Amino acid sequence: MACPRKFELARYEAGDPEASESERIREHLEGCQVCRCFVRGLERRRRKFLERHPVDQVVPELEAEVERRERSWLWRLRTWWWTRWRF
Repeated sequence: MACPRKFELARYEAGDPEASESERIREHLEGCQVCRCFVRGLERRRRKFLERHPVDQVVPELEAEVERRERSWLWRLRTWWWTRWRF
């Protein structure tokens, strides 16, 4: 069996793919050490990222940035222009 693309393995690790695709990848990982190591590496990176950037800390910062941009007259102007002149 050919190895799935790295993008498919990343989606699998994130819990994103459809059930049939998930089952196919799971079966492949049982027999392919290279892909298994790749997925484990993704898991470690995700875990480290979440340790450094906890969701409860990042979300308020993003909300504040969105609010700041919404209040900016330039942002409102760009948004208005984009909705009117988008082709």
